Amino acid sequence: MKVNGSDPLSRLWEMLRRIDESDRTQAEKSDRPSRSSFPSDVPASNDSIQLSVRAQEIQRLREAIEDSPEIRQELVDRVREEIASGQYRIDGTKIAASLLEEDSIQ
Repeated sequence: MKVNGSDPLSRLWEMLRRIDESDRTQAEKSDRPSRSSFPSDVPASNDSIQLSVRAQEIQRLREAIEDSPEIRQELVDRVREEIASGQYRIDGTKIAASLLEEDSIQ
């Protein structure tokens, strides 16, 4: 079973997706000249790029997410043990509250 939206990795991926969309929208709105508007007879130079602090932070988040396991094995093992021993309990009230909270966010 895969639970979407409630685990930290899903939330981080969603944040990165929104940031990417926001950055793409801002880039489209900017008035930067296109590459074709520069003269072609200008010699090439040693161009460089410096990432903003925000871009560096986003890159660190992206790398942390990519390095994180998709399955939290220790949690899976613990829940399996609880189910096998009959100690696993489902709290319907918590599930309903989470569903309502998630629905109100969207």
